[in-house]
Amino acid sequence: MNGWADLAAFISYNYFISASLLGIGIAYSFNCKHASCYFLIISLDFILTNIMHGAVLALDPDKIYRYLIWSVSEFILLAVVIYLALVNGKIEHYIATILGLLITISIFALLYRAIDRHLIDLPYAHDIITNLPVFSNFSRVVLGFLPLIVLINKFFKRKFNDHFNNNNDGDIFHARDCFNRDIS
Repeated sequence: MNGWADLAAFISYNYFISASLLGIGIAYSFNCKHASCYFLIISLDFILTNIMHGAVLALDPDKIYRYLIWSVSEFILLAVVIYLALVNGKIEHYIATILGLLITISIFALLYRAIDRHLIDLPYAHDIITNLPVFSNFSRVVLGFLPLIVLINKFFKRKFNDHFNNNNDGDIFHARDCFNRDIS
């Protein structure tokens, strides 16, 4: 096996896992502990569901129970995130609230897909319902970068305010001035 080719294939196939692992590194480098914890939980969820995927497909050839299994997996993720947000305070409350909404949408889509596939079989609902969990997974990764965006925004606001408050001689402001001075 070629190690680099396998890694490239893994990253291209599992882009949610790759993005969330990248998020752990970025959040840790910015010393944003809430975002690091969030990305760690999301990464573990993506990795565990990726590991379970083959076994679930093998155990359910009739495509009946797989949607229930994935819904239970989503519900467990929701319980872990709520616990970490409310009891431990390791995840921000607004992140946990938005993630709870996304997981609820994903659970609804999975259960509706199970009902649609075996009872109703609506042709127009297929595209919407199959894309909702993908949208939910994408939104989870983007949601993890929200505290980092706020942190970077505060950093640049502080830099711009310091520059304009200390520079009253009428010089033109350059963006490179933000990076030449110390943040403290």
